[in-house]
Amino acid sequence: MRIAHRHEGPDGLRQSWTTTACAEPAADAPETLSVVVLFDRPGDFTALDEALFSVAVQDHETLDVIVVLPDAGGRYHRRVENMAVAQPWPPGTRLRVSSVATPASPVVSGDLVNAGLWQAGGRYVVLMHHQDLVYQHAWRALIERLRATAAPVAFGGSQVATHIQGDRHWMVTHKSAVQPPTARLAAVIDGRAALHACVADRDRLDGDHLIVRQPRSRLSVMLFLLGLALHPQADFALAGRRMVETRIPPRGAGLQRLPSAHQVLAVLANATVRGDAFSATALLTGLVQAANPGAP
Repeated sequence: MRIAHRHEGPDGLRQSWTTTACAEPAADAPETLSVVVLFDRPGDFTALDEALFSVAVQDHETLDVIVVLPDAGGRYHRRVENMAVAQPWPPGTRLRVSSVATPASPVVSGDLVNAGLWQAGGRYVVLMHHQDLVYQHAWRALIERLRATAAPVAFGGSQVATHIQGDRHWMVTHKSAVQPPTARLAAVIDGRAALHACVADRDRLDGDHLIVRQPRSRLSVMLFLLGLALHPQADFALAGRRMVETRIPPRGAGLQRLPSAHQVLAVLANATVRGDAFSATALLTGLVQAANPGAP
């Protein structure tokens, strides 16, 4: 079933998308997991295919999948849609591909995040960059942590894999050990931080926690994740366990999807910091300590 739409998204952001249902969707079911896949590197179809496959074979079988990408025209949109539909989705999966009228961005786009979250219908929600992978057990384990606690968000561990280009696919050259964050800030301030290592429970969060403010800012998505990590009931019990993989592509050693602590400090040095979302003093102190581990 395919239904084409044009719609006004969050803050009037224009979207054109095609909804493709593998079966009648159950996105309002109490255990549904909404997965927002951010496809922000034009032409990177091999990585997208592998990322979507890793989502499709998740142990958690009630899925609501939204692939969001900058609008590059109908032909490009249909190619992404065809790739998404070809995955081995479990019965009942709701699948959508959403093209958003926003420019491509060198860091993860706040506009794409907002467009995906705006369409998400599941109780649980997770973001995923299209170059990354999720291990089969990961999101079910994080959701089980949410069920077992009062936490509104649960974080898992991530390892970084570097690659070279093979004949058809990327080839792994090295995988790092999982490094549990030594502080909550460390889960999000690394430029290679894993978006998909965090599952949120929308029933336990207010709307302000699930929207990216000032989405065109380079810091916007990092601050969005920081708001989740600094929630007083955020759960980090699984942060030392291997849950997901952040993939560094060939010739991508300098890839940064999120700004690093040093870059954030450089921006804040020339900005007026507002403390209405969380303590500006705590934020700056944490960033300084992360950028300079020996600082008091």
